[in-house]
Parts: sequence; C-alpha cells; structure tokens
Amino acid sequence: MKNILIIGASEFGKLIANSLIELNNEIMLVDKNQEVVDSLSNEYENILVADCRSKYVLEQLGVKNYDACIVSVGGSFQDSLEITSNLKENGAKYIISQCSSDIQAKFLIMAGANKTVFIAKEAADKIAHLCSDSKTLDYISLNKDYIIVKIKTPEKWLNHTLPELDLRNKYNINVLAVEANNEFFLPDLVFRFQKENLVMILGNRKSVSKFLKK
Repeated sequence: MKNILIIGASEFGKLIANSLIELNNEIMLVDKNQEVVDSLSNEYENILVADCRSKYVLEQLGVKNYDACIVSVGGSFQDSLEITSNLKENGAKYIISQCSSDIQAKFLIMAGANKTVFIAKEAADKIAHLCSDSKTLDYISLNKDYIIVKIKTPEKWLNHTLPELDLRNKYNINVLAVEANNEFFLPDLVFRFQKENLVMILGNRKSVSKFLKK
C-alpha cells in the first residue's frame, strides 16, 4: 500500500484518486477551491482545501512523507509548473505532473517532475491506432519508441510454438503474454497458439506496424 498526494481535483485527479483507492492505497486529495472540496467531501475521506503554490503549504502537508505526488491542476500550466518546482524543493520523493504538450513536459521535467502525463495526447494516440488497424484490439504506448498491442492470434501462428515462429529474428517483436478465457499467462517454449487466444506483443513502433501490415 502506498501513500499518494494528489494536487488538483480535476477530472484526471479524481480518476487517479478512485483508481488508487480501488488498489488499496491511501490518498490525500487537495484543491484550492473551497466549493470543489465541499462538493467532493462525501466521496473522499481525505480531502482538504489548500493552495499548493505556496511552499509553506506544501511543507505543512509533509510532501516528503508521501510515496508520490501527482500534480493534476487543470487549466493553468503556470500553477502546475510552480507546484512541481515547489514539490521538488520540499523534498518530494516522486513527482508526476499532468501536461498537454511536449514543451510543457520539458519545462515540468526541468522543474523537477520525474514523469509527465499527456492525458489528451495518450487517448488520441490510442484511438488513432485502434481506428487505423482492425487487427489491433488494444494499444499501450510505453514511450516514444515502444508500444504494446493486443491482437487475435494470426492464422499463420496456429498450432505453432514461439521457437517455430522465431518472431524476434523475423519481425523484431516479442510476445509478452497470451490471453485465454479472460486470463493471462506467459507462453512457454512448447505452447502452441490456438485460434481463441489473444496475444500481447511488444516492439518498437516501426516493427509492430510493419508486422501488423503483413
């Protein structure tokens, strides 16, 4: 169980808070707007009003005691940048900051963020891939170079093992896992692919794209 500070009760902040709670983590949700906090007080046990642009406020919150701090301030990049910088100065262990462009991401990293999150960009990227390729059932971007896609078992794979397919040498891709009956497992060297299987593939974008076009 982790202890997470979420600054900003934006839609993203609330979604993150709910997911963290479902995973049995402790969260503290903070927003500078009294009306927003009042409207959410029945939904979250730990929520308070505070303006985290203030170094003193962050010090009082004890940010260095949290496993991670998430900056989900919507609307004002200046606020996000200032809060990220102040978190770093107050000794926050790990900072994740929301942004909406590559330029914003660069400034947030310079200010002290360990990771930046492009909400709209990541959603758009995923939808674009799902719409562009009928073979892709799901899509995860790991970084600018590598992705994971979920596909149905290609017909040419049926009744073949991983050594027989030799995917790494032929296509520069790797099978991460196989899904069957809504459960995932790691295929061993003697496993033979079946029609009902779904496959999770990892590779760089060019290799995966080239493979899916075959």
